[in-house]
Amino acid sequence: MVSFSRVIAWLSIASVALYTGDMMISDFASRSVSVSLPVYEFWPALPPAATITGGPTALVTGGGFTSAQVSVSGLDVAARAWLAASSLLQGATIITIAIVVVTLCSTILRNDPFQPAVARGIRLLGITILVGGLGWQVCSGVGESLASSQVLQLGSTAFQNVVTWDDINTIIGFPRPTPHIQVDFWPIWVGLAMLVLAAAFRYGERLQRDTEGLV
Repeated sequence: MVSFSRVIAWLSIASVALYTGDMMISDFASRSVSVSLPVYEFWPALPPAATITGGPTALVTGGGFTSAQVSVSGLDVAARAWLAASSLLQGATIITIAIVVVTLCSTILRNDPFQPAVARGIRLLGITILVGGLGWQVCSGVGESLASSQVLQLGSTAFQNVVTWDDINTIIGFPRPTPHIQVDFWPIWVGLAMLVLAAAFRYGERLQRDTEGLV
């Protein structure tokens, strides 16, 4: 199982590195970028004078969409840079986890798990999860908010021969952009757990040194 885990970790390092590179190139160079646009809570609405003569038998009375997964062209460099930074941090975090798994598996297979490199690797993993796990969410939120503003932000509007429409936000299919950064705090707890585990490995390393030659 340990050998199998090490092989899977190496494969993960290679595949995630390739995927991350591809995502960063796509975020910067491709014509269209896949992005989740945050919007104010939105549900399609007909203008006041319109009536439905047949169709739905139920009516939405509250709630709506708060994001839309779309492909967008024409984003500026700033939005693309934030999205690429999110991809980079996410990929680096996963690769670091896989590297630590390889290190742990290798020391276990050598019957010597309490090596200084293991404790350092786990400590690095904890810091990486704390910084990378929170950082990629922030970068993604900023990039998506910029993209939402660039796609949906309106200037002035004018209407001609449109019955009862005097507000473009009431037209079907036109939500409003909103800045939105959602941060889950699981990286804090996982990172702290890794730092505690690193301390335990350092303690095991000292015990191993103290007991060498006694048995």
